[in-house]
Amino acid sequence: MAGLGPIGLGALHAATRGWGIPLMALAALLVPQMWACVLASRDRHVLDGRRHTP
Repeated sequence: MAGLGPIGLGALHAATRGWGIPLMALAALLVPQMWACVLASRDRHVLDGRRHTP
């Protein structure tokens, strides 16, 4: 999926003939990406809160 980013950005640039809309799209995609990073970087472990007996 990440490989489609540059192609999509280039297609959006070609369609709009400018960088304004593509940069706004990148800024809009930054918000959910930051939220996902915050959630992924929480100090948690898979087995937290469960009793694990080997």
